[in-house]
Amino acid sequence: MTERELLVLQDQLGNEELLIKKFRAYASQCSDPEIRDECNNIAQKHVNHFNTLMRHINSAAAQGQYGQGYMAQKMY
Repeated sequence: MTERELLVLQDQLGNEELLIKKFRAYASQCSDPEIRDECNNIAQKHVNHFNTLMRHINSAAAQGQYGQGYMAQKMY
């Protein structure tokens, strides 16, 4: 994995994390149970995306495909 690819993945992790937080916040503010459930479902999809990206990055790290400067983030 190139440094550029790693930077793109890290940027996407940040985007996914933001979407998770937003949709969880939306869900907590909804009084309509259907909308609340849909917001929670969307948040869960972004959790899955986040975890998939983290697995990909961690796999590359285990194979030594990039330097030591990267610190893995928590998985949801």
